[in-house]
Amino acid sequence: MSRRRLLESILMACVLLVGFLATEVMTQGPQGLFYGGGLTLLKAQFIGSAIITCSTFAVAMLVMWLVNLTGTLRVSKEGELYGLDLHEHGISAYPEYVITTLGTPSGSPTSVGHSAPASVVRDVPTTVGH
Repeated sequence: MSRRRLLESILMACVLLVGFLATEVMTQGPQGLFYGGGLTLLKAQFIGSAIITCSTFAVAMLVMWLVNLTGTLRVSKEGELYGLDLHEHGISAYPEYVITTLGTPSGSPTSVGHSAPASVVRDVPTTVGH
């Protein structure tokens, strides 16, 4: 689970916990279920959370539908076959796993085990300082 999903889940749980644990001092009105307030506040918190979740989902779907109408949501078939890294960025995301020269940037070695041409070699420090 990503950090963002975890945070969203925690926040949703906290919103619902208000319906259980709220005191009169906190809300200056209805109390939570554990403090004798009944289900009134818990139902309100649940309904509010459901409305926010559903409206967020609806807006996200609307935005994606509108983006899809522009024709920019999907990459072309040629781009998929060529590889998205090369098609969109012009370079392989993982050059150490390139099997063919198609995905190597110009000036790079063409296969593993071969050294780069002298014109490509630059001054690279041989030791890394800590």
